[in-house]
Amino acid sequence: MKRLTRTPLLLLLACTCAAADVPAPKILELPDIVNQVKKSVVKIVVYNKSGVGLGTGYAISTDGLVATAQHVIEHAELTIVWLHDGSSHPAIVVASDVGTDTALLHIDAMLTPVQFRNSNTLRLGEAVFILGHPLDLTYSLSVGVISGLHRKTHDKTE
Repeated sequence: MKRLTRTPLLLLLACTCAAADVPAPKILELPDIVNQVKKSVVKIVVYNKSGVGLGTGYAISTDGLVATAQHVIEHAELTIVWLHDGSSHPAIVVASDVGTDTALLHIDAMLTPVQFRNSNTLRLGEAVFILGHPLDLTYSLSVGVISGLHRKTHDKTE
């Protein structure tokens, strides 16, 4: 299994505001953004000796790559990825990293990848949200703000 680099896979989608002297682009409202993003959010069901576990992930390529947290798939004997259209697909683990709690899965399906924003353009105080399926709650939404920039994280493996 390949080891991932130290790139955290957090789904933070920032809502930006236009400067006063620049014509404002069409600002999407949060429900519009959620409708766009939810095609990329997946539910992950894992089966192991202890029973069944649940998690969330998101599509990062059109050809079947899904990012999730390493702890979601850690003891999985079988991993199934459920898409927004209700279809389910067995997954294989392509790579994982305990230190950054990230994992990369592959499924045999065409996906709608999430569109990432350049993190260098984020500003302190910008609104962000995360969409997922915690505790099997379909499309649960959390809203927050960028509370810090360029912080160092500590790798648990060092």
